[in-house]
Amino acid sequence: LHWACTEHDISLDAIRALLGAFPEGGMTRNNSQLLPLHVAIRANARVDVLSMLCSMCPDSIWVKMPDGLRALAMATMSGLDHDSIRVLQKAEEKYRFAHPDAGDKDDADARNDPAYEATMRDLYRQSQVMRESLRDSMLFSTRFEPSFGDDTPLVPGGANEDDPSTIIQECDDDDDDSATASYRHASTGDSCGVCEKSFSMFRKRYMCGVCRLPLCKAHVAGRTLTPHGDRKQRVCAECLIHSRLAAKSPSLKQVPPPPPTAPASR
Repeated sequence: LHWACTEHDISLDAIRALLGAFPEGGMTRNNSQLLPLHVAIRANARVDVLSMLCSMCPDSIWVKMPDGLRALAMATMSGLDHDSIRVLQKAEEKYRFAHPDAGDKDDADARNDPAYEATMRDLYRQSQVMRESLRDSMLFSTRFEPSFGDDTPLVPGGANEDDPSTIIQECDDDDDDSATASYRHASTGDSCGVCEKSFSMFRKRYMCGVCRLPLCKAHVAGRTLTPHGDRKQRVCAECLIHSRLAAKSPSLKQVPPPPPTAPASR
């Protein structure tokens, strides 16, 4: 059940069946002392999964993790979307309504815990680090990713053209396919270019070393040498296939990789 809550491809019916077969599973801790609800929040699970866990295991919303946080506090610090936060807020409100003394008992326990202040200070530091990391990530995306409709090149101003680490896939104008260019400009870099799932703390952002398509970990097809690098870089499936074909057929080495297939509009 814990594992199923971390996989975005597991259907809601499968998780419901697991809870139906093992009702106590929703309140069972794993080796990290986390409930399935905690694991689902860490994995940025779908809203319907969080809603089902809260409805079938209502007491799990009030169980603390080893760091002293409950589900709602952890979700807020992790930056979950508004709909997910709202589901957890409603679940906590229902629990408080059913257990009127829960808040008073919690405050008393906190005052009697000598490590309470130290824990709060540590959580504050973690929150600061998290915000700084998110800010740096946003700055990086703003610097290296073109905005929608922007025709400026992907090479950031001031980059050292002789340094392989700063080279961003320079393409000859004559060889650059218009469909590829259009698709690259349409991508904001905020979500995976294959599955369109947004990047977050739990879904890291990668970049294809050839076509510069933003990717999640699930759609990094592998690593290969790129034309402008001296070491292997992560690439998408289409660029990996083209690279392997080029290695087998020298005549294909001068042919640029095909443009990434844009996800179907929803």
